Formats: sequence, structure tokens, C-alpha cells
Amino acid sequence: MTRPYLNNCNDFTFQAGLPRKMLGGMRCAFWFLLALHLSNLEAQDSLLLIREVPFEVPLADSAMAHLPDIQLIAKAGQDGLLIRWAPTNPVVWQMGIRFGYRLERQILEEGVSFEQASFVPVTMSPVKPWPLDNWQAIVNEQTPYTATAAMAIYGASNAGNGFVNQAHDQENRMGFNLLAADFDRQAAEASGLFYLEKDTSANTYGLYRIFIYDPVSGYRSDTTYQVIGYQTPLMNPGPQMLAPVEDEHTIQVRWEGSNPGYSGYWIERSTDDLHFERLNQQPFINAITDLRPDNDEIIYLDSLTENGVAYYYRVIGIDAFAEESLPSRSVKATGVDRTSPHAPDELVIREMTDHSLVLNWQLDNPSDDLAGFRVYTSKTADGDFTLLSEGLLEPGAREFRDLLPDLQNTNYYYVSAIDQNGNEAASPVQYAITADNLPPQAPVNLEYQIDSIGRLLIKWDAPADRDIRGYLIHYANEPQGPYAVVPGAYLTNTFFVDSVNLHTLTEHLYFYVIAVDWSYNASKASEILAVKKPDRIPPAPAIFTGYFAGVDTISLSWLPGASEDVQAVHLERREQGGEWRRLDRFSDQISPFLDTDISEGITYEYRLITEDDDGNRTIAEKTLTLTAQHTFFLPDIADFRVQLEKETATLTWVYPNADRFMFILYRSVKDEPLETYQLLNGITRWQDVDIKRRTDYTYAIKAKAKDGRESKLIAITTH
Repeated sequence: MTRPYLNNCNDFTFQAGLPRKMLGGMRCAFWFLLALHLSNLEAQDSLLLIREVPFEVPLADSAMAHLPDIQLIAKAGQDGLLIRWAPTNPVVWQMGIRFGYRLERQILEEGVSFEQASFVPVTMSPVKPWPLDNWQAIVNEQTPYTATAAMAIYGASNAGNGFVNQAHDQENRMGFNLLAADFDRQAAEASGLFYLEKDTSANTYGLYRIFIYDPVSGYRSDTTYQVIGYQTPLMNPGPQMLAPVEDEHTIQVRWEGSNPGYSGYWIERSTDDLHFERLNQQPFINAITDLRPDNDEIIYLDSLTENGVAYYYRVIGIDAFAEESLPSRSVKATGVDRTSPHAPDELVIREMTDHSLVLNWQLDNPSDDLAGFRVYTSKTADGDFTLLSEGLLEPGAREFRDLLPDLQNTNYYYVSAIDQNGNEAASPVQYAITADNLPPQAPVNLEYQIDSIGRLLIKWDAPADRDIRGYLIHYANEPQGPYAVVPGAYLTNTFFVDSVNLHTLTEHLYFYVIAVDWSYNASKASEILAVKKPDRIPPAPAIFTGYFAGVDTISLSWLPGASEDVQAVHLERREQGGEWRRLDRFSDQISPFLDTDISEGITYEYRLITEDDDGNRTIAEKTLTLTAQHTFFLPDIADFRVQLEKETATLTWVYPNADRFMFILYRSVKDEPLETYQLLNGITRWQDVDIKRRTDYTYAIKAKAKDGRESKLIAITTH
């Protein structure tokens, strides 16, 4: 609900139980009281025991966007149906005092239309405030709100002259009257703002309406309609408590104020959560002003004489019928110490030989609840300080050492004293700059990678020093130097990338790295890293220096190539017209070599392949061609046999590569000498069909090669 009539209020606080002199001059008070009262009337809808009825009823004389002249609510009480109403502006309030309120009822019955039923007055005459003399019976020291209501209605005005002052006075009077009616049923009844419907036996629903009517002038207010029925009375639920806020000697008791709405509250406190005592003598009222534009959260501030004592709080609401709600749930809170301890002073910083910084401070008259100290650091005086010390330093500590200060920049520090409740007090900020004359450690674990086109990457591990400015790379073609520095700025990374010229006679490059700190102290040189360049130049070829071709072996000897990086010599062989095959690989370049896997008379071709340590190979342009020597006699014919069958003799024999040889067959009859009988070319089987039975024959055979060599003669005699 928006309340534009509060826009002129900057701040307002109110406590019920008002003397006469507070009835004038407070325009803001009226609008606050009216807003409070009307908002509570609206919020009480949840307390009305009203259900939907199976017929339509009018809600007002017309569909107006503004507030109706009169608000109407009801509630089931122990002694009947409680009906309350309130005017919404001072003019209607004055008219109600003068002419009274007409409260009428129409019994709602199913099947009977609204137009057919008639309204019956609830009271014989309009409900008006009591005459002043009748108030004396209810006004006393125990009922301050009846006195407030009486003074609001009948009290003399001291607002002064002028329409504005008079209007303000009427506004304030109406506000106090409505609030007094909320807190005291007798005040509401005597003010003409309450009616008790005692006859609830029928338990029927009625359509009630209320309005103000002057038969003489014809004035008539808006008519407010409300469907009301009686049911079993229920206690209002207690306010919804929020978490309290604990502070030094104070507790903020907090609860929701919007649902359900109450006109005021009782705040109670206990030390055992059983026996509660009321803290406020008059109902506590939540002020809604420009500074507090909503009613969602209500705060009551309880002052404490001592911190550290646990209290339990609960709240009881007071509705517009002056009835109290059930107590809320209790919440526990304790006053806490928010007073900071004495701050450390005389903070002094000294640099040690290992570049650590030692902080010393003083603390005069330390607090009894001092828990210890914390040390904070930053890179700038007004920057974000971070906690440096681990845990809490002892209360007696007056020194702290920063083992790892920033050796490149200024270090800023302050020390805070902490009490047992976490309150903190900081010393003034001091700074320190380290002086460095110690060189860093040398880089270690150098390693490299290089590709086939000479792109080089060198990596190393940084030293443990934290003040490394950068690195210098030194290189040379020989391990003994001289070394030169790679030109350019300091390297800030732990790697170096370069391109190496591969078209040089040297096979290696040598590097070492030096670390330099921010004070320009240089480390010792790292270990020397030998970088082997990719070799794309083939080695010098090996050459044959001697040979000997025998019957069973061929002996070869050679000299390796003149290159220093020769890794191995490969010896290959092929028969003429055939494919090369490797005989052996000689990593130690041993010679001569005996080739025993040969056949006599076969011509072989030999060559040498030289390989360096990068896999480059050189094939000698000249090859060596050798023929294995022959023996004087051909090998003997093996397994020579003669098989006789009637008048046929079958001769068989075995000879390797028989197709290359001619076989000479000899024969003799009985004791006659052998004579050349047949010349057989490249066969190992022949039949002799010119024989006679019972005749002895002698056969002999030998092989003959094309070069004229012959095997030994082998003979067989048949019987």
C-alpha cells in the first residue's frame, strides 16, 4: 500500500501514552498514526473470519480509486463478534463525531438476491462518541488511552489562528483518537468506533454496511460493505521473529511487521527462556517515515548494562481490537564488546643479512582482553593489505620476521592488536626497502632441442632466489671458448630460442647461462651445455686397400673415411646383375674381412657405405669385383649306381648343378680295358640297352667342366 501522505515527514518516533500538550503542532504525527491504523486495518483481513458466499454483494457505492471514507473490519471474540471501523480523513472523523455512524446488517441467505433482502440497523441510533461526562467512569491512571481519546475528541484547541494550523490540529487529534482506540477497547467503544455483536447463536453470515448520514443537510459518506460471520475465536499468531543484531551494550530485536499487521507490540526479555519480563511500559509503535518507508522489518533497541550475558526475547502483537497475540518464538542474543583495544605504536623495521625484515613494536597499557597481534603487508601504502602472519601472535609478542619480503619493491607493513571479541586496532603504516649485495644461485639443469633446419631451444631451471631480474646467454664454438654474450635485453623467461647456422665445419656449439638479480648481482656460470648441430653433410667415403680371392674365401681390407664423425662402415655384396645385400656393419671400422659364404668360380661385386653419427651416408663410387677361384679337380660324382634288368642297364648318379657339366661314360666287357662309351650333357640318368645276359660289364664315369677341369673317375662292375 502506497502512502503519499507521508512524503512530507522526514523522521518520526512515537510512544503511546501522551499528555495533553502533545495534541497540537505535529502534522507528521497525524499522517503516521492514520497510516499505521489504516495499514493495520488492511492487514487484519487475514483475521476476519469471512468465507466466500454463493452470491454477489456490493463492496462500495462506486468503484473509487481513492480510500473509502470509512474502513470496516471484524473479528470473532470470546464475548461476541467484534466490529471496528475508522474514518480515513479528519472531515469524516468530525462528521462521525457529530452525526454518528450508521451500522446496518443484511442477513445473507442462499437463493435470496441482494436486491430482495433489506438492511436492518444494528443499533437503534447511530453510534457516536460518548458524552464527555460519561468518560469519567473509564478514565484513570491505568487507562491512559481513554484519556487520550477523550482529549482528542473534546480537548480544547491551542493550535492558534489560521486554517492551516486548525487543519493540522484536526489531523493530529484524529490520529491520536484512532491509535488510542487500537490499544483500548473501552476507548474505541467510547469514541464511537466499536460495536460488539453479542447475538452469534445463529452463526450466519451477514452483509454489513456503515456510513455517516445527516438528514438535515443531506450529507452522506461513502458506504463501506463487508461480509462478516462468526466462528470459533482464535488467538492471533505471534509476530515472525528475525535474527537479532548483537552490538556493544545493545541488542536490536527484529521482527516482520507486514504480516499480520499490529498496531503496537509488547517486547519481553528473559534470562532462562522461561520467565519473561516486559521491557516497554507502553505499546511499542513502529514509525514509517521517509527514512523508513516500509513496514517489512521492525526494530526495537534494548540497552544492556553488561556485555556477554545471554538474553531471550519475544514479541507480542496488539491488533486493532486491543487484543494481544500469542507470544512469538524466542530468539537468543548477547551484547558483545565492540571497543577496540589500544593500537600498537613505534613500529620499527630492520633488514637482516639474509634480507629478511624484522618488525618491532610497542604497546603501552595493553587491554585486559588482548588476544594477540596480526601483521599485514602491501606493495603500496594505500593498497590492499593482506595478512602476513599465520594465526594470531601471542599477546606478549613484540617482534615479527618477514622471511620473504619483496626484494624488488618497497614493503609496507602495519601491526594490529586483536582483543578476545575480534575488535582490531592498527598501528601506523611503516615501510622498508631491502639492500641486496648477494648474487643469486646459478641456473641448473640446462637442456636443449634442435630441429633439422637449425631452430634451437635451450631450457633451464630458475634458481630459488626471488629477485631474479633476468638471464644472460653466453656461447662459443669450442668448450674452452672464447664465449660471447647473446646481444639484447635480459631474458625474463627460463628458455632461449635461436636459429643456428648449420653450414659450418664445427659440429657443436657450447652455451652457459648467468642469472642477474634486481641489484645487478650476477650468479656463477651454469654448467656448459654442448649443443650438437644437425649434420646434413655426408662423410668422406671409405676405400678398399687390399683383397685376395681364394677357393673358399675372399679377403677384403679398407680404410674408413677421413671425417671425424664416422659412425660405421657398411660392407655390401652382390652377384653380377643381382641386388645388393649387406654383409656386415662395422662400428669400430675393423678390417680385413673374410667372406666365406661364396661359391667357386662365382663373380662377386663389393662396395663400402660410410655412415656418420647423424645418419648421413656416403656410397663409394668405385666397387670391387672378384671371382672365387676354382679347385684343380671337380667334385667327385656321388652315389653312382647301375641297375640291371634283363638286357637293360640303368645308370644314375648325383652331382650339384649337373646342367652345367658334361659327363663322360666309360665301359668294358669282362676283362677288357675301359673305353669311352658315351658323352652325356647335363643329365644324371641314362639307360644302356646294348648288353647281353650273363656278361660282366664295368662302367666308369667322370664330370667335365667347360674350363676343361674334370672330376676323378668312379667305376662300378656288374655281375
